[in-house]
Amino acid sequence: MRISKFLLAGLLSLSIANGSELPDFREFIKMGKTYTLIPVDETRSIEVSGGMGGYYAVVRVGSPKKGYCLANNLRIFTTIQRGGLEVEKEYPYDISTWGLTIGQDADFRYYGYCKDKDGNVVVEYRRDLIVHPPSKVREVVFDWYEERKMKNVNSFEDMLREFKGKPVVKGGDLYEVKDINIYHALGLCRKQGGELYMVHKGQAIPFVEYMWEMLNAGKFKTYTKTSPWFNPAEFGKVMELNNIEHVNRFTGLYFCQGGSEEWTFSYNPKVYQGSLILIAQVRKGIDQKAVAKFQRESREMPRQEVSDTDRLLALQTARLKAPSIVQVGSVVYETSYNGESQGCSLVSVSQKIGGRVQAINNYRVCGENVEYIGESGVPALPKGIESVKRDIARLCQRFGQAQLNYEGTVIQCRALRDKDQCLVELTYLQGNKLVGKEEVNGCN
Repeated sequence: MRISKFLLAGLLSLSIANGSELPDFREFIKMGKTYTLIPVDETRSIEVSGGMGGYYAVVRVGSPKKGYCLANNLRIFTTIQRGGLEVEKEYPYDISTWGLTIGQDADFRYYGYCKDKDGNVVVEYRRDLIVHPPSKVREVVFDWYEERKMKNVNSFEDMLREFKGKPVVKGGDLYEVKDINIYHALGLCRKQGGELYMVHKGQAIPFVEYMWEMLNAGKFKTYTKTSPWFNPAEFGKVMELNNIEHVNRFTGLYFCQGGSEEWTFSYNPKVYQGSLILIAQVRKGIDQKAVAKFQRESREMPRQEVSDTDRLLALQTARLKAPSIVQVGSVVYETSYNGESQGCSLVSVSQKIGGRVQAINNYRVCGENVEYIGESGVPALPKGIESVKRDIARLCQRFGQAQLNYEGTVIQCRALRDKDQCLVELTYLQGNKLVGKEEVNGCN
């Protein structure tokens, strides 16, 4: 199950209907002081306490009244495969036995959703990700242990003092601190009224958006029971793998911008005997030279071997100039034809497991040669594109196809007249990589 867009679209009207009944989601979490909750926007939160994340904040097995859904009389569901179809399954609402029942369920995979008495989906969760009714709380909500660490951290100097007392001076105004993680940095930056940015593939993007996309794309493992009981050894192995993934995905350069103080944060965690060793170098102010250098270096895309499956699908999609869907075991592959560049076809291949996107790889196909050109990252469409896409949609509906380059984003359009006379498909590319696709009405 993937965090779905239909829930995001319907949350505003739903929250108005339930506003008098349901407490603010993040205010509820703050009261419990049991979880570390990272707000992404009004309706999306990331819960990072332990390896089962969002499920704990919403459900809370063992102490069900601490979980948002049961505490507010919401019914809890998941989806399972039955007879080749995805069907809905509800967990019985019995406080005395509910925790044991769901904990022993062989179908349980730490994802699901909660409905109100009218059958409306109010909350959706998957491992660390939660979509919920709008909340005004913007700051990071730390659990009781992390809150003690951050209680007196209100400035850059506080950060230096709190994490390992006297920081190591690396030269000039550059300091090394330990036992500080990326969530602490985000917490201080948000507390100061700023936003933490990550330098990624040549761009500076909000760290919370990057983190959401990494988790939603299945970059981290979810502990799945191989028996009805919790297995500490299996869970520990998952945590070790996720610690390695944490190093691979979050090592890099960050900066806090827009608050009362601005500073640069170079995050270099390591894994030792399965555990994370947290190290960072910090400097007051935004180190523009370091940011520019890291942007140049992060643009360089290492070569990657193309799997046999991706190669065959990319070649087929390029020849047919049409999308396709193929299932191999539990993996569903979906391809997208993204047009041409300098005589070669551009193709994307996405991998889904259980309906969740694991990765979207992009390829340039020239004859029989398939070249990997990168993985789709966080969509960052330029401002003003809404009015532009309406214009190109109307043009496309009239002539069958159209293409426009708007501030570095290529918008490709084709009419879907076999489905609807007014419907057109818009594809968004940046650097020949797919960053978005949608169907819109070209007659409006």
